[in-house]
Amino acid sequence: MRWASVIIVGLLLASCSALPGVTPGAGPAVGNLASQGKPVLQVGILSKKTGTLVALDTVRGPFETWVSADGASITMRDGMMVATRGLGGDMLGSDIDESRAAITRRSPGRVTRFHTFLDGENRAQRRAYICDIADRGPRDVPFGAVSVPAQLIAEDCASQDQAFLNLYWLDQSGRIVQSRQWAGEFAGILTFRIVP
Repeated sequence: MRWASVIIVGLLLASCSALPGVTPGAGPAVGNLASQGKPVLQVGILSKKTGTLVALDTVRGPFETWVSADGASITMRDGMMVATRGLGGDMLGSDIDESRAAITRRSPGRVTRFHTFLDGENRAQRRAYICDIADRGPRDVPFGAVSVPAQLIAEDCASQDQAFLNLYWLDQSGRIVQSRQWAGEFAGILTFRIVP
Protein backbone atom coordinates (compact mmCIF):
# COMPACT_ATOMS: atom_id res chain seq x y z
CA MET A 1 0.00 0.00 0.00
CA ARG A 2 1.28 3.49 -0.83
CA TRP A 3 0.84 5.53 2.33
CA ALA A 4 1.43 9.25 2.04
CA SER A 5 5.05 9.93 2.87
CA VAL A 6 4.64 11.61 6.21
CA ILE A 7 7.25 10.97 8.87
CA ILE A 8 5.98 10.26 12.36
CA VAL A 9 8.78 10.60 14.86
CA GLY A 10 8.79 8.31 17.88
CA LEU A 11 5.41 6.66 17.37
CA LEU A 12 3.94 5.28 20.57
CA LEU A 13 7.07 3.58 21.71
CA ALA A 14 7.21 1.14 24.58
CA SER A 15 7.33 4.11 26.92
CA CYS A 16 3.62 4.66 26.07
CA SER A 17 4.29 8.28 25.19
CA ALA A 18 1.61 10.20 23.31
CA LEU A 19 1.46 10.03 19.53
CA PRO A 20 3.21 13.12 18.19
CA GLY A 21 1.62 15.46 15.67
CA VAL A 22 1.66 14.64 11.98
CA THR A 23 1.73 16.97 9.04
CA PRO A 24 -0.98 15.20 7.06
CA GLY A 25 -0.33 14.04 3.53
CA ALA A 26 -3.92 13.16 2.77
CA GLY A 27 -4.98 13.16 -0.88
CA PRO A 28 -8.17 14.35 -2.57
CA ALA A 29 -10.34 11.39 -1.48
CA VAL A 30 -9.70 12.07 2.20
CA GLY A 31 -9.90 15.82 1.65
CA ASN A 32 -13.29 15.48 -0.02
CA LEU A 33 -14.68 13.36 2.80
CA ALA A 34 -13.24 15.70 5.44
CA SER A 35 -14.73 18.73 3.66
CA GLN A 36 -18.12 17.02 3.90
CA GLY A 37 -17.74 17.04 7.68
CA LYS A 38 -16.63 13.41 7.93
CA PRO A 39 -14.49 12.51 10.96
CA VAL A 40 -10.76 12.01 10.37
CA LEU A 41 -8.24 9.71 12.07
CA GLN A 42 -4.48 10.06 12.14
CA VAL A 43 -2.94 6.65 11.34
CA GLY A 44 0.69 5.56 11.51
CA ILE A 45 2.57 2.40 10.58
CA LEU A 46 5.05 1.97 13.41
CA SER A 47 7.59 -0.22 11.57
CA LYS A 48 7.80 2.18 8.61
CA LYS A 49 7.56 5.39 10.63
CA THR A 50 5.05 6.66 8.09
CA GLY A 51 1.53 7.87 8.45
CA THR A 52 -1.46 9.48 6.85
CA LEU A 53 -4.99 10.62 7.53
CA VAL A 54 -8.01 8.44 6.91
CA ALA A 55 -11.58 9.66 6.73
CA LEU A 56 -14.79 7.93 7.75
CA ASP A 57 -16.35 6.52 4.60
CA THR A 58 -19.18 4.18 5.63
CA VAL A 59 -21.00 3.08 8.77
CA ARG A 60 -22.79 -0.28 8.90
CA GLY A 61 -24.31 -0.85 12.30
CA PRO A 62 -21.48 -0.67 14.86
CA PHE A 63 -18.77 -0.94 12.15
CA GLU A 64 -17.01 2.10 10.70
CA THR A 65 -14.84 1.90 7.58
CA TRP A 66 -12.10 4.51 7.23
CA VAL A 67 -10.33 5.10 3.89
CA SER A 68 -6.96 6.54 2.94
CA ALA A 69 -6.17 8.69 -0.09
CA ASP A 70 -4.93 5.64 -2.01
CA GLY A 71 -7.98 3.49 -1.28
CA ALA A 72 -6.73 1.33 1.59
CA SER A 73 -9.28 0.86 4.35
CA ILE A 74 -9.52 0.01 8.03
CA THR A 75 -12.74 -1.16 9.66
CA MET A 76 -13.21 -0.34 13.34
CA ARG A 77 -15.75 -1.08 16.04
CA ASP A 78 -15.79 1.33 18.98
CA GLY A 79 -12.23 2.38 18.15
CA MET A 80 -10.94 -1.20 17.87
CA MET A 81 -9.67 -2.51 14.53
CA VAL A 82 -11.55 -5.48 13.09
CA ALA A 83 -10.39 -5.59 9.45
CA THR A 84 -7.97 -4.07 6.93
CA ARG A 85 -7.84 -3.93 3.14
CA GLY A 86 -4.89 -2.81 1.03
CA LEU A 87 -2.16 -3.18 3.65
CA GLY A 88 -0.88 -6.59 2.51
CA GLY A 89 -1.44 -9.74 4.57
CA ASP A 90 -4.79 -8.19 5.41
CA MET A 91 -6.86 -8.86 8.48
CA LEU A 92 -10.03 -10.16 6.84
CA GLY A 93 -12.03 -10.04 10.05
CA SER A 94 -11.84 -10.34 13.82
CA ASP A 95 -13.95 -11.45 16.74
CA ILE A 96 -13.07 -8.90 19.40
CA ASP A 97 -16.22 -9.16 21.54
CA GLU A 98 -14.50 -10.32 24.74
CA SER A 99 -11.66 -7.83 24.38
CA ARG A 100 -14.01 -4.95 23.57
CA ALA A 101 -16.21 -5.68 26.58
CA ALA A 102 -13.26 -5.83 28.99
CA ILE A 103 -11.53 -2.75 27.56
CA THR A 104 -14.61 -0.53 27.46
CA ARG A 105 -15.49 -1.58 31.03
CA ARG A 106 -11.82 -1.13 32.02
CA SER A 107 -11.99 -4.59 33.58
CA PRO A 108 -8.66 -6.38 34.02
CA GLY A 109 -8.72 -10.09 33.23
CA ARG A 110 -8.08 -12.71 30.58
CA VAL A 111 -10.03 -12.88 27.30
CA THR A 112 -9.86 -14.59 23.90
CA ARG A 113 -9.86 -12.86 20.52
CA PHE A 114 -9.83 -14.32 17.00
CA HIS A 115 -8.31 -12.91 13.79
CA THR A 116 -8.62 -14.16 10.22
CA PHE A 117 -5.69 -13.18 7.99
CA LEU A 118 -4.94 -13.57 4.32
CA ASP A 119 -1.74 -15.62 3.92
CA GLY A 120 0.84 -15.52 1.10
CA GLU A 121 -1.21 -18.02 -0.89
CA ASN A 122 -4.37 -15.89 -0.64
CA ARG A 123 -5.93 -18.31 1.83
CA ALA A 124 -7.84 -17.26 4.93
CA GLN A 125 -6.25 -18.42 8.19
CA ARG A 126 -8.07 -18.06 11.51
CA ARG A 127 -6.01 -17.67 14.67
CA ALA A 128 -6.93 -17.53 18.36
CA TYR A 129 -5.14 -15.35 20.92
CA ILE A 130 -5.29 -15.33 24.70
CA CYS A 131 -5.12 -11.74 25.93
CA ASP A 132 -4.49 -10.25 29.37
CA ILE A 133 -6.23 -6.92 29.94
CA ALA A 134 -4.57 -4.52 32.42
CA ASP A 135 -5.27 -0.97 33.55
CA ARG A 136 -2.05 1.05 33.35
CA GLY A 137 -3.48 4.15 34.98
CA PRO A 138 -4.17 7.75 34.00
CA ARG A 139 -2.42 9.49 31.10
CA ASP A 140 -2.83 12.77 29.23
CA VAL A 141 -3.40 12.64 25.46
CA PRO A 142 -2.73 15.69 23.25
CA PHE A 143 -6.00 16.61 21.58
CA GLY A 144 -5.69 19.69 19.39
CA ALA A 145 -4.50 22.58 21.53
CA VAL A 146 -5.35 20.83 24.80
CA SER A 147 -4.61 17.59 26.61
CA VAL A 148 -7.39 15.15 27.41
CA PRO A 149 -7.24 13.03 30.58
CA ALA A 150 -7.39 9.35 29.65
CA GLN A 151 -7.00 5.90 31.14
CA LEU A 152 -4.45 3.62 29.47
CA ILE A 153 -5.64 0.02 29.01
CA ALA A 154 -3.19 -2.64 27.79
CA GLU A 155 -4.13 -5.81 25.94
CA ASP A 156 -1.23 -8.28 25.91
CA CYS A 157 -2.01 -11.14 23.50
CA ALA A 158 -0.32 -14.37 22.45
CA SER A 159 -0.97 -17.48 20.37
CA GLN A 160 1.34 -20.47 19.97
CA ASP A 161 3.70 -18.53 17.69
CA GLN A 162 2.66 -14.86 17.74
CA ALA A 163 2.48 -12.16 20.39
CA PHE A 164 1.48 -8.51 20.35
CA LEU A 165 0.59 -5.65 22.70
CA ASN A 166 -2.35 -3.35 21.97
CA LEU A 167 -2.73 -0.10 23.93
CA TYR A 168 -5.90 1.98 24.23
CA TRP A 169 -6.29 5.45 25.74
CA LEU A 170 -9.91 5.95 26.86
CA ASP A 171 -11.30 9.37 27.70
CA GLN A 172 -13.71 9.97 30.58
CA SER A 173 -16.70 9.01 28.42
CA GLY A 174 -15.07 5.66 27.54
CA ARG A 175 -14.22 6.62 23.95
CA ILE A 176 -10.88 5.39 22.59
CA VAL A 177 -9.12 8.63 21.60
CA GLN A 178 -5.74 7.07 20.85
CA SER A 179 -4.49 3.52 20.35
CA ARG A 180 -1.82 1.25 18.98
CA GLN A 181 -3.14 -1.99 17.51
CA TRP A 182 -1.53 -4.96 15.81
CA ALA A 183 -2.68 -5.51 12.23
CA GLY A 184 -0.79 -8.76 11.57
CA GLU A 185 2.73 -9.87 10.72
CA PHE A 186 2.95 -7.92 7.46
CA ALA A 187 1.61 -4.49 8.50
CA GLY A 188 2.64 -4.80 12.15
CA ILE A 189 1.47 -2.17 14.62
CA LEU A 190 -0.80 0.65 13.52
CA THR A 191 -1.32 3.75 15.64
CA PHE A 192 -4.54 5.75 15.69
CA ARG A 193 -5.55 9.11 17.11
CA ILE A 194 -8.77 11.03 16.67
CA VAL A 195 -8.26 14.35 14.90
CA PRO A 196 -10.29 17.01 16.72
